[in-house]
Amino acid sequence: MADEYNPVLAEDGVQEAPLRQARAWLTRLIDDALIDDKTSALTDRGRRRVYLVPPRTYETDRRNEALVAALEREEPEVYARLVAALNASA
Repeated sequence: MADEYNPVLAEDGVQEAPLRQARAWLTRLIDDALIDDKTSALTDRGRRRVYLVPPRTYETDRRNEALVAALEREEPEVYARLVAALNASA
């Protein structure tokens, strides 16, 4: 059956679902996020286009963005050193 639910688990732990099948799978992908705390990437021709993330992940990311912005504003030298260290390790 073409709509059989079988997202592919990528090396980074994100399950990938082609956009064409994601419509049929949407309820299950949402359940995966809400119940199983899984992140899904909807793909088009193998490229990730959209992520479906659990609410806690989204909320944590928003809080972290605010913390980083505050650090950059309040301690620009510390922020610059941290960014340089992260870029060097990448």
